[in-house]
Amino acid sequence: MPQPVCWIPALRSLMRSIPIRMMLDDHEIVENWEPGGNRREDVWFGQGLAAYWRYQRADAQRFALPGVSRKPLHGAYAVCGFPLYMADTRTERTLRNAHTPHATIMPGAQMAAIQAWMLANQAPTADTQRPLFVACPAMILPRPLAARDHPDDRLQSDSWAGYPVSMEAMLGYMAQARIRGVVFLSGDEHLGNCAEFTLRDSTGTVLSRGYSIHVPGLYAPIPFANAIPQKFAANDIFPVNYGGVTYQCKVRSQAAAPGNGFVSIEVRRDCTRFHVIAETHQVDGRGVANATASQVIQLE
Repeated sequence: MPQPVCWIPALRSLMRSIPIRMMLDDHEIVENWEPGGNRREDVWFGQGLAAYWRYQRADAQRFALPGVSRKPLHGAYAVCGFPLYMADTRTERTLRNAHTPHATIMPGAQMAAIQAWMLANQAPTADTQRPLFVACPAMILPRPLAARDHPDDRLQSDSWAGYPVSMEAMLGYMAQARIRGVVFLSGDEHLGNCAEFTLRDSTGTVLSRGYSIHVPGLYAPIPFANAIPQKFAANDIFPVNYGGVTYQCKVRSQAAAPGNGFVSIEVRRDCTRFHVIAETHQVDGRGVANATASQVIQLE
């Protein structure tokens, strides 16, 4: 975020009025950055990380060049009383190519921290389970069609689908531990999408149910850089292997119309359950926002 942007009166007013958490992604460095690039990209990585700490986290001192020990970007927070984990799916990726089938989108330490956080925030019963928000730049679900239909092409996917070891570790743990209430929030694809996924055992019993809300770009004027709904498997079933057990993941998703916009999220509770209302707002050329789609999620 360049410094002049921080001087925009409307943005300054917004940042003073509500808590804001930001997570670094590729555009702070270079398009689809991952380890193994050239020396110039290593320089950009350092510069992007420094700018992120200075302008998006208001901490100019917490910065180190690549290869130097630094404080992790990820961590647990609370927003309006609800648990939030800010996950880093960019800077801790491992090198991947045709010879690295076990590449990960995040290291084991971060994965273990998220899993422990999920378990610690499980309520005794389904009707008292609060939503657990996991914010990460990369979309976890739905999967791109290319990754589903052509597994050898997974290296072309910048999302979780391009790192199947990490995806199975996350989804498999949720099934094994019967985690409830997880809502993933992401936005790298520049396309609004809301997905529900269930994780079942070999008998068909639902062990875990989760959700993935992907937000459109607030200002994404370059069409070729924006995903389209036809790129993703809206309805999908695939195996998840974790801890020597094979689970089944079933996904149902609905994409919003392409275009600039944002998603507002509201949490309500009735006499039986918490509900998450995700409302997509499209922004027209004059900067006027109009609600165009609403998805109600009942936690189970």
